[in-house]
Amino acid sequence: ACLVGSEMCIRDSDDAGLGMSASLRAGILALGTKLRAVLVGLADMPDLTPVHYNQILAAHNPAENHFIVCPTNPSGQRGHPVLFDTKFVENLAGLKGDTGAKAIVNTVPEWVVDIPMDAAVSLDLDTPEAWGAWEEKRLKG
Repeated sequence: ACLVGSEMCIRDSDDAGLGMSASLRAGILALGTKLRAVLVGLADMPDLTPVHYNQILAAHNPAENHFIVCPTNPSGQRGHPVLFDTKFVENLAGLKGDTGAKAIVNTVPEWVVDIPMDAAVSLDLDTPEAWGAWEEKRLKG
């Protein structure tokens, strides 16, 4: 899914079998050209809130070479969502195979700003069992 301004669009990836890069490419190609940045997020991270997104958006500052914004959890591990300045749109669209945008982040450390956040930026629920455990923990409060 893509969000441009206040409009949400859903795009299928015809080559989804080629891996994670296919989803990124489909989203990037659906965005158009009047972008300041692209925020890459995952749908299976239920503890993220608007506060997380707003802090990441606020840290984007090309004047200070903050072209890529990565949230980090309390252990210092990078998580999601990750913001990419528009100068990286072609790089994102050009990814191949089951490669995520981490490959881009690792090639330009001088343009990356890490912002400390909570564990929500790394809680990724990939299985029905993980979702069940998360829901049970949440109900117990």
